[in-house]
Amino acid sequence: MTSFLPMTAVLSARPVTTEVCKTGAWQRLTGALKMPACFACIAGNLARRTFLMFVLCALVPLAITGLITVNQTTRYLTEQTTRKLNSEAKSYGLQLFSRIELAQSALQITRPEDLQNLVVHATDNNKAPLFDAIASVTEEKIEVLAGNAERLVNPDRLRDISPDRQMWVNLDTRGNTAVYLVVRPEADSASPLLVATFNNDYLWQPTRQSSLYSICVESSLGKRLFCSMADEDIVGEKIDSSWNLFLHAQFGVEDWRITTSQARSFALATVSLYQRTLLGAMLAVLALVALFSSINIRRSHQPLEQMISATRRIAGGQFNEPLNVTSGDEYQELAQAFNSMSSNLDRQFRTLSMLGQIDRFILDSPSLEPIVEVMLIQARELLACELAAIALFDTETETLGRLYVLDGLDTAKPKVLRMGLPLLGALREGSETEGYVVNRGEPGTVALQPLWEIGVHQCLVLPVNTRTRVNAMLILGHRSVAEVPAAQRQLARELKDRLAVALTSSEREQALFQQAHYDSLTELPNRLLFKDRLEQELAHARRDSSNVALLFLDLDRFKNINDSLGHSAGDQLLKLAAGRFATQLRDIDTIARLGGDEFTVIIPQVRNTTEISRVCERLLRCLQRPFTLEGLDYFVGASIGVAQFPNNGGTAEELLRNADTAMYRAKDQGRGGYAFYEESMNQEARERVQLEGDLRQALARNELALHYQPQIDLASGQIIGAEALLRWNHPQRGMISPLKFIPIAEDTGLIVPIGEWVIKTACAQLQQWRQQGLELRSISVNVAVPQLHTPDFVERVNDIMRHYQIQPGMLELEVTESTLATDIEQTTRILQTLSNTGARIAIDDFGTGYSSLSYLQKLPIDVLKIDRAFMPTKFDGKDQVICDAVLALAHALGKTVIAEGVENAEQMLYLQSNGCQIGQGYFFGKPVAGKAFAERLLERPMHKPPDQIAV
Repeated sequence: MTSFLPMTAVLSARPVTTEVCKTGAWQRLTGALKMPACFACIAGNLARRTFLMFVLCALVPLAITGLITVNQTTRYLTEQTTRKLNSEAKSYGLQLFSRIELAQSALQITRPEDLQNLVVHATDNNKAPLFDAIASVTEEKIEVLAGNAERLVNPDRLRDISPDRQMWVNLDTRGNTAVYLVVRPEADSASPLLVATFNNDYLWQPTRQSSLYSICVESSLGKRLFCSMADEDIVGEKIDSSWNLFLHAQFGVEDWRITTSQARSFALATVSLYQRTLLGAMLAVLALVALFSSINIRRSHQPLEQMISATRRIAGGQFNEPLNVTSGDEYQELAQAFNSMSSNLDRQFRTLSMLGQIDRFILDSPSLEPIVEVMLIQARELLACELAAIALFDTETETLGRLYVLDGLDTAKPKVLRMGLPLLGALREGSETEGYVVNRGEPGTVALQPLWEIGVHQCLVLPVNTRTRVNAMLILGHRSVAEVPAAQRQLARELKDRLAVALTSSEREQALFQQAHYDSLTELPNRLLFKDRLEQELAHARRDSSNVALLFLDLDRFKNINDSLGHSAGDQLLKLAAGRFATQLRDIDTIARLGGDEFTVIIPQVRNTTEISRVCERLLRCLQRPFTLEGLDYFVGASIGVAQFPNNGGTAEELLRNADTAMYRAKDQGRGGYAFYEESMNQEARERVQLEGDLRQALARNELALHYQPQIDLASGQIIGAEALLRWNHPQRGMISPLKFIPIAEDTGLIVPIGEWVIKTACAQLQQWRQQGLELRSISVNVAVPQLHTPDFVERVNDIMRHYQIQPGMLELEVTESTLATDIEQTTRILQTLSNTGARIAIDDFGTGYSSLSYLQKLPIDVLKIDRAFMPTKFDGKDQVICDAVLALAHALGKTVIAEGVENAEQMLYLQSNGCQIGQGYFFGKPVAGKAFAERLLERPMHKPPDQIAV
């Protein structure tokens, strides 16, 4: 085995792998190329991507080709090596089989005395002897015939050898593995067996090529018999191949497996060499790619970096530094286009900045003149013209205007010329609104004579439109005649549009001021402007120690016009009345409409109250003429309240409040007049306000109550009905008269919930009386106008009647004649619906209103109540005329008559004799609470029949 040891050095040598070659490859390459300046140009992202693209395009195909080549070569060499090793294993096995047969033949034919020769010297020219030891084995004894006895197996084991086994593998007496050959020299089975131990050098001698690979022999049980090299002598992965040597058939021993192995690195040494060559080629390609790509990147990407820097400068607002690229290719053309774009952007940004300044000035400036001045200065700078002018036309005339002219290179304010502009007519007749050029001396340019006198020879004129008319012109003048560039025309149109915006904004401001400060219907100052002017007049009065009078006017019965003729007729009446009022005042006076039919008049520099009275009389007198509305004449009066500064108030609010209070006093005095404010009026107004506040809580606090006044059948003297009268028991003031709080309830709308409470309480009381066995024919309740026109009034009355089981005809609703004067058609429908539900309808205070007698036939009226004002007191033949007429009319119409205000027996007898059915008044009893009224129902008749009364 020592002859194989020198080959371990060869087989243990480590090949140069690709991992070793890759370590630090890029550093070695860059260090070897010495090109820091070249690689400095690939600092940008785009440059790195370009460089990477070049590297990939060059190295990827080469690497793929190399990998495929290495893979294919490796597989081919591996297969070749495997086949060769298999062939070597087979050849070695056949030689091994031949040596075993040769040794067996020699052992069989050799005489016992010559056996020593097989152990001592070689046979058949082999240097090694055939056997190490030979022994004769019988049952009686074991005899060593030749060689070293230690190479024999233990004697005890020799006796177990079967005669059928010709080869045997076991340990010798020293414990080493040995191969034994067993032969029987003679055919006689009684002859001794010869057991010979093979010499290892003879048995395992390798072939001539065994120095290039390892040969190992193993038994079928995996026991290694021989190996030409130790395992550690083959470094790394190895390639092996096996071949089975069949020994059992001839020698009766298990088959042996012969394995030949070779180091993979040795077998693939050619591939390793190719890999090193490929790595070197790739490094060389990488160096070339780096060189050429850096050159290309430097030539192509350096201009791009310059453009990026230039773009950043533009983003920072620097447009004056051009881009200098002299590459002579498309990059140079791109740089030139970039410089042109930068110049245009510079011009456009400057233009937009100036236009933005104009826009801000338009938004901030309330006046038009400063805007025109700024626009002229900017126009001269932007358009590089020698002159800029703006002509503004008066809105009241079409041929006059103001011409603002800015000439020269200074920034002085423009000159303003008042002049005629006949060019306006031509513009309105359809000239180009986009602008046109006029030259000096052309017909129709007389209006521009002031510009020709300055030295201008050509003008670009752009008419400025707002809505449907030309309100201005923008004029750009040049001292030479030339074609106006398109860019200049476009910029001029931008300026023209902004001038149009400024004009439109000015018009809108005027319209908004008019809308905010003037009444849209009468075109009189509204409440806002009125207060402003009143504050100014008060300030002047304080400074001059003069007096100011404030008149508060309210049209009388204007609501009747609105309700009967509609709001359009009412608006027409307001406009006519406002026109009449304005003609009765001085220029220094101010008349305003506060809203609805309320007007105020400010009279400054008042000397005395007589002067104020004269103004009030003129205002009232101008309303005495009829107003023609829809072809008919109508009469409307007014009530005026007067407050004076400083006697009746020191502020606008105080004067307005006091004048309003005085106006209500004028209405209370009979309308159609005027009243001066007095301090006592304030006390009444405050009391009214306090009562209104208390009345809003009276219903919730159960301060309201009903008292019932009996209604008497004048024929029988029995109580047949009652009128429910509302009473207010104030916790501090005591009982308050209905004459005080009912008007307040009607004005504030509280009459609706209070009226519903009255109907519900009266019906509940009637139900209670009937449950107590007290018979009462009906109960009467007063209904106000707002209550009657509530949308669900009829449904509520019907629900109350059903809830308290009120039979038809037992609930009587009293309405005044004034109710019939408000929308008679709707009132008729409501009353008819109430009558259909079973309620009786009564006209209260008949004869005191404004209704027509013809309505008595159309309306579903059951009862007429004669007002106490018509009740006779003297009975002189004239005093009872009206009452006689009312009774006769009621009898003719078939209506029941109730006479109110019966206070003595004489009046009762008069009513009885004239056929009046029912009487009501203090003669029969005052209104009392429900409990007291029930007690009266249990008493005797309220009066004696006529035949029992002494006259």
